[in-house]
Amino acid sequence: MIEVDIIKYLSQALGVSVTGEKPTKKPKEYVVIEKIDGGRTNYIDAITISIMSYSDTLLNAAKLDKRVKEAMFNIVELDNISSARLGGGSQSIDKQTKEYAYESIFNLIYM
Repeated sequence: MIEVDIIKYLSQALGVSVTGEKPTKKPKEYVVIEKIDGGRTNYIDAITISIMSYSDTLLNAAKLDKRVKEAMFNIVELDNISSARLGGGSQSIDKQTKEYAYESIFNLIYM
């Protein structure tokens, strides 16, 4: 599963908790990866993922999102990933829980 490779890579690159779902005990900063879409054409695999960067303030969430983007543009260093393209993003504020997040959508081509 490519998601495992992405989580491992981002954990090492960012130095924060990176998971496939929201943790029950939330650290100050963390990243959640979610598969949005996937496919295969002519033996070439593709995946679209949402990467949510959470932090204690909106500014810190934006800074973490920037680090995520920089890391994801360099993920092509891995042998099994040949392309990484930013497909969009947004910011999110949950006023009840005071959770601040930025989302980046990436499209990856991999083997």
